[in-house]
Order: sequence, then C-alpha cells, then structure tokens
Amino acid sequence: QRGLRPPRDFTVPGWDVAYHYEPHGAVSGDYCDLIPAPDGGFYFILGDVSGKGIAASMLMSQLHAIFRTLAPLGLPLEGMVEQAGRLFCQVTLPMHYATLVCGRVGPDGSAALCNAGHPPVLARLGGVVTALGATGLPLGVFCGESAAVRSVKLASGDVLAAYTDGLSEAPDPAGQELGRAPVESVIAATAGLPADAVLGAVLAAWRAHRAGAPRTDDLAVLVMRRLA
Repeated sequence: QRGLRPPRDFTVPGWDVAYHYEPHGAVSGDYCDLIPAPDGGFYFILGDVSGKGIAASMLMSQLHAIFRTLAPLGLPLEGMVEQAGRLFCQVTLPMHYATLVCGRVGPDGSAALCNAGHPPVLARLGGVVTALGATGLPLGVFCGESAAVRSVKLASGDVLAAYTDGLSEAPDPAGQELGRAPVESVIAATAGLPADAVLGAVLAAWRAHRAGAPRTDDLAVLVMRRLA
C-alpha cells in the first residue's frame, strides 16, 4: 500500500504540496493521490472508503486504479468523477461507498473540485478561510450519480487543504471530537508559511487535541499552496 502513495517529493511548477498519510492499523482505507496533468497542472484525490482494515484497503486500491486509468483520458472533471463512481459501484457491495474530493489545479492558479460527500476542503483565499462543502453524494451510493464542480482561483500564498474524518472526528480523552473550526483557525494562522509547515501545524493541533487519547481512524491530510 505504501507503493500506491504519491511521491513525497511531488513537484509541479507554481505549487507547493505536502501530505500526511497514517493508517490506523497495518493498512488503510484512506486514499490520497497526486497525478500530473498534461497542461502542467495536476489532479488531486483524497478520500475515505467505508469500513477499516483489509477490506477497506482493497477498495482503496480499486479507487487508485480507477482514477489512475481515467486521469490520462482528458475527461472533464465531473465526467471523470461520474465514470469513477459507476466503475466503483460495479465492483463493490451495496453497503460499501467512498467519500472523496477530486480536484484539478492548473498552472495559472485555477482549481476545480468535485466533493463526493466528503468533509469540506478548506480554501484560504486572500486571508479568508472558506469551507468548500459537498457537491454530490459519495461514490457507490448510486451507480448513476451525477457530479458537480466548484471552481476557485488561487493567488500567491493561497492554500487548499483537504483531509479525511480521521482529523476532524479525532476524540480527546473525554470523547469530544476536534471538529472543523480548530483546523480552519490553523489554516488562517499559517499564512505565509510553506505547505509542509501548514501541514505540520494542522497535525500539531490534532495531536494536542487528542492529548494521548488512542487513535480511532485512518488519517490523511493534503495541503496545496500557490506560489508566486
């Protein structure tokens, strides 16, 4: 499964990218991928398959294969997600589904994304953090589900941050979940820092909230920062 993760030194001109991927057990149902696009931009996919353990990790590998096959075809983003949903639905049982964010960023700072029932992507645009919520249902719920796209434009220093619910639903010793607000605060407070520093600050807030409480889920966090 380590071999399915994107390289740590993934680089695209005009973008600074960092991610963290941490299984709860030996394997994970979280999905994180970065795929170069022909125009100099790249696709990013971050998702969470229902369930845990080996079964979830096998479905995660199916998603990896599906998106890696579709990305080079040049489909519109919504078409790629719709096709991925149909293919995923064909290889899963009715109780299985996956939430995910699939996006494409361009060399000009443009970003388009489909959010299939996943936690919101946090966009820091001009110093203001906005939550970009779901634009459709999770993959696998219906085999013919349509996808919708939301577009934003990033200037130098702006950030997109995506994460799985292993971050926002992490409990403290009393069982209180971290939630989204503390993550938004960290994204807002780290303006001017590189992507790996923003990522590090998010993880530090996650660990501080847990205060030694045992982890209960897989974790994936992806930070993308627009360069000058």
